[in-house]
Amino acid sequence: MSFRNIDNSIKSTYKSTNEDLVEDFYNIVLSHSTYYDRITGYFNSTSLAIAASGILNFIKNNGKMRLLCGTSFNEEDLNAIKNSNELKDFINKKFLIDLENIKNEIIDNHVKLLGWMVANELLEIKIGVKKTKNGYSNSGILHSKIGIMYDDEGQIITFDGSVNETAGGWKNNIESLKVFKSWKDYKFMVEDLTDFENYWEGKNDKLEVFEIPEASKKQLIKKAPEKFDDLDKLILKKIKTDTKKEQRILFQHQKDAINFWFNNSKIGIFEMATGTGKTFTALKSMEKLVNEEDVLTIIATPQAHISLQWEKDFKEMGIGKSYLIFSSANKKWYNDLKKLIIRINYNIPFNKPNVIFTTHSTFANEKFINEIKKANIKKLCIIDEMHHIGSENQRNGLLDEYNYRLGLSATPSRFMDYEGTELLLSYFNNNIFKFNIFDALNTINPITNEPFLTPYEYFPYNVHLTKDEIEDYSYLTQLIGMYMNSKKEEDHIKADKFKRQRQNIINNAKNKFSIFINILNEIEDKEHLIVFCSPQQLNKVLKILSANGFSPRHRLTQKENATPSKKYNGLSEREVILNEFDKGNYKALVGIKCINEGVDVPSADKVIIMSSTTNPIEYIQRRGRVLRRHPSKKIAKIYDLTVLPSNKEEKFNRLIKNEIKRLYDFISNASNKYDCIKKLEKWGVYD
Repeated sequence: MSFRNIDNSIKSTYKSTNEDLVEDFYNIVLSHSTYYDRITGYFNSTSLAIAASGILNFIKNNGKMRLLCGTSFNEEDLNAIKNSNELKDFINKKFLIDLENIKNEIIDNHVKLLGWMVANELLEIKIGVKKTKNGYSNSGILHSKIGIMYDDEGQIITFDGSVNETAGGWKNNIESLKVFKSWKDYKFMVEDLTDFENYWEGKNDKLEVFEIPEASKKQLIKKAPEKFDDLDKLILKKIKTDTKKEQRILFQHQKDAINFWFNNSKIGIFEMATGTGKTFTALKSMEKLVNEEDVLTIIATPQAHISLQWEKDFKEMGIGKSYLIFSSANKKWYNDLKKLIIRINYNIPFNKPNVIFTTHSTFANEKFINEIKKANIKKLCIIDEMHHIGSENQRNGLLDEYNYRLGLSATPSRFMDYEGTELLLSYFNNNIFKFNIFDALNTINPITNEPFLTPYEYFPYNVHLTKDEIEDYSYLTQLIGMYMNSKKEEDHIKADKFKRQRQNIINNAKNKFSIFINILNEIEDKEHLIVFCSPQQLNKVLKILSANGFSPRHRLTQKENATPSKKYNGLSEREVILNEFDKGNYKALVGIKCINEGVDVPSADKVIIMSSTTNPIEYIQRRGRVLRRHPSKKIAKIYDLTVLPSNKEEKFNRLIKNEIKRLYDFISNASNKYDCIKKLEKWGVYD
């Protein structure tokens, strides 16, 4: 919580005509503060609501605030302060853990929050009244507007300007601030620091300071002006509406990505780590574009349930009208698409902008392609997990007719497919904005004061093959070599079949189950676990979980429906399972490949990889499932069952090389990196 971490983000001057005072300054500094002293002419609890993120983090920092203000209060706030002890239980420990709930509660119940903060000694309020020789003055009030914030290292940031501690002051008025930092501008801060302490302690001859009960008894607290109060209520109403639509803001790396895309003719790739906001950044890029010109947007994802998730995020932002153009959600997609293109071409009035959500397979479908080509309008394609679209079956969808192009992936290169990778990179003009896992683990989110992704510990386990498995592996290796040396195409097909059989030996090694049980017994908190396994392991893994404290648990595979259903009140079976897992009602989820991409399970903090391919795209996606941020999660744990034969014969060279590559990728960013290296040295595979 050091102010020095946000030094470059804090300017010396702010004007509400140029910046958002709350988002660009107030929330950021509050989130890093442990003490906050404030002098203001007017105070209203709506100021807590408009700075919900900052206030939340200030409370989490055990922050203490001293507020010295003029005599005007609205009746609700005054009653909350007087009855503060009745509000002590308003926010309990469980409530504080839930980031989204508390942000909404701060907005909806700011008056109660005010009383709760007073009761819990997080906020002291005093009233400053102008003194004269004949008593107290009615002709003027305490009207200084100074803020003094301290971090836990003793650094200070002060601001001085025209803004009052009200919603209207921070959010709606034309205001300005001058900001000073103790490590750069201390000489300009001394007077404000001294004045506040003198005022607070009642050591100024022209100001008398009262506790609220005493001021109330002496009738020194006046009712806030009606216009002032009405203005704040109107602003708060708008904030509540906006918050329901969109509670997220763009972070610097997301702003940089959008600027990068626009500066490169709106063609490029966002290579961003899973959990760093690719979807939101892409939607904000699209929003900016459609505000500038008429564009038809096509958003293609690998699977139907991911398209539905995208559409949900799109609707919450309220950008425009959406169309589901893929068979599992819309059997009449082709007719709907034709009607849309006709309306566009004949300029028939309809809601704009228009966004089509589809799957990669439909995106590459000949009927879809022909209709898109007919549309007499500029077109934007956004391709989620764009590495898939480089396959021979789907690359037909990469039309020259798309004027603007945006590809998204944590791993844009195709595994062992140089041609497909080059085709994709060329289609997006080789423009790549990168924000990788190292960046995400080492860049501080200015709102939460934590890295964008959850740090993780990595625990590799070496699984030994049985004697029979070694013999089968050796035999298949001989067959593969023999058929690969053949010039016949049918022999190469046989070799590929034997390669899959050989990989299955590794994926389903029998000794994995005993290690799996040992890992489960070592885990103390029996919830929020994801297990990746092979189809052959699935049923046995489910039984072992039940027998070792992870019950109830559930599978999440392609068999669990992703289409919304009346049976689940408009949700899909898959969404219901994920919601129950998030609540802790399911202790574990067991997946094969379905959880690899596009499934948000931020509460998951442990993953056991029973089975994995050598494809970096797959294992990087699996790691990403547990790195998303969640208020209750401080560290993630990854347990990886790898097969490294102690027998260093040539037949195992490729296996060892592939397994070590995955190990190194995981270890390089792990919090316990050096412990992992020691373990690999003992195995004789680290140099």
